[in-house]
Amino acid sequence: MGLTFLNTKNDQRAAQNKSGALFNLVVYFTFSSIATQTMSIPQELHVVKREYQNGMYSTLPYFLSKVISEIPYLFGLPFLTMSVCYFMIGFKKTFVGFITNVIAYAGVSWAATGLGWFLAAWTGNSAIAGALMAPIIMPFFLIGGFYQNDESTPVFFEPVKYISWFRYGFSMIMTN
Repeated sequence: MGLTFLNTKNDQRAAQNKSGALFNLVVYFTFSSIATQTMSIPQELHVVKREYQNGMYSTLPYFLSKVISEIPYLFGLPFLTMSVCYFMIGFKKTFVGFITNVIAYAGVSWAATGLGWFLAAWTGNSAIAGALMAPIIMPFFLIGGFYQNDESTPVFFEPVKYISWFRYGFSMIMTN
């Protein structure tokens, strides 16, 4: 990503390139987070079910341990990625701008991870969860603010617009 948009200038022509880079990073963090969960949770489910049925623990300790174990990944990946891409692309060279981007992308990763957990637990199968991932994400993606102006969203997609992490993440990053 950094090499594609290397040293983008701060003029009118480059505005489109920078907004494209920002949105592509939202897409990257979304798909990497969802794909990680849809691959790992189905492998763990049979063990969790067996231990739950044997009375070893309830689902709450599993869920809490899953959340805690994901924290380094969900904050570390945006921090490492943005440590490279942020300065290569030529965004604002301020600490606050950098941290704002990292926090926004961490939020995008958390939201996408939640959807990944839902898909993986609902289907119980990595292949099915992977197949459902793109059709479920597509409305959020299209209404995320890059491809369509916020005011021109069709009425039947209004509810999707308000729960789209693409929209909130991209909006936060664009105002930064």
